[in-house]
Amino acid sequence: MIPVRLLGMGWTVPERAVSTGEVVAAALPGRDPADMVRRTGIHQRRWGPADDATAAVDWAAAALGQALAQADLPADRLRTVIYTSSVGGDRIVPSTASAVGAAVGADPDCACFDVNNACTGFLTSLDLAARLAVATDAPAAVVAVEVFHRYIAPQEPRSYLVFADGAAACVVAPARRGLLRASDFGNDGRRLEATTLHKAELTGRPEQIRFGARADEITGYAMADMALSIERVLARGGVAADQVDWFFPHQPNGSMFDAFVARFAGPRARTRKVADQLGSLGCASIPVALAQAWGEGLVEDGQHLLMAAVGAGSSRGAVLMTVER
Repeated sequence: MIPVRLLGMGWTVPERAVSTGEVVAAALPGRDPADMVRRTGIHQRRWGPADDATAAVDWAAAALGQALAQADLPADRLRTVIYTSSVGGDRIVPSTASAVGAAVGADPDCACFDVNNACTGFLTSLDLAARLAVATDAPAAVVAVEVFHRYIAPQEPRSYLVFADGAAACVVAPARRGLLRASDFGNDGRRLEATTLHKAELTGRPEQIRFGARADEITGYAMADMALSIERVLARGGVAADQVDWFFPHQPNGSMFDAFVARFAGPRARTRKVADQLGSLGCASIPVALAQAWGEGLVEDGQHLLMAAVGAGSSRGAVLMTVER
C-alpha cells in the first residue's frame, strides 16, 4: 500500500461540439443517426480545431493548471510530471511532459516523461506518480491528453464515430491517511493488431486508428480483462465489492460504460458517465469523470475509489484508492 493522496484535479475539452448526426452523414451517409446513438451511446463529442491550431501541450497545461490551483500548490513544488496519451503528443523527442512542465512553470529539477499504455495509460501513470511522490517526498502530477481528431477519418467509420479529444490532470502527494491500496496491470502482446495506429512511413497509408478485431471480440477481451484486474485489486487492497463508494471505469463509448457499470459496480458505488456528451476520451476518460466528481465535492474523505481500464484490446489495469481530503 502506498500512502498517497489526491490534492487536486482539472480537466478540459475543446469548444467544438460535433453531433453524431454530423459524423454519420460524413462516414455512413444514408444511415439513421438515431441508430448510431443507440449503438454507441454517444450523442456528441468534442474535437479540436479543424486547422489543428491547438497543441496537445496547451490542453495539458490548462488541465494541470486547474489541478494545481485546486491543490493550492505552486508548480515549482512538483518533482514529477507524467504525460500520458494513446496517440502521443506534439513531438516524439523530447518528451511532451517536458513541454508541459515548462508551460506551467515547473522547476528544472522536475522529472518529466511520457507514458503510452493506450487507454490504460492514466492508471499506469497514476501508479507511477504515487510511487515517485512517496520516494521523493514531493508532489507529482499526471496529465492524460488525447488528440484523436488528428488520427480519425470518415474512411474508418468505427474510429471516426466514437473518438474525441480532451485532457485531465491530477496532483498527488504523500499522505497521512490516504492510500493507493492496490494496483494491477497486464498487457497481452498477442492482441497487438486489435486496435492500431501505425506510422505512415511504415505503412504507406495515412496515420489513422484502425480496428483489426471485431467489436464483439474487443468487448470479450475488455470484460474478461477488467474482471481480472478488479478481482485482484479488491483482494490485494482488502476491500469488498460492496464497500466501494465510487467506480470509475474506462468509457470506450456510452454503451460499453453501461455494460461495465452493470457488471462490475458494487451495490453502493456511484459513478459518472461522460462518454454520452464528450465521446470516447481514451486514457482521459477516467480522470475527466473523476475530476468532475472531485471538483463538485462529491468524493469524500475515507471513501474507496475503484478505477479500471482496458486499452487497444491488449492492455488492462485497475487501481484501488482510499481518499484523504
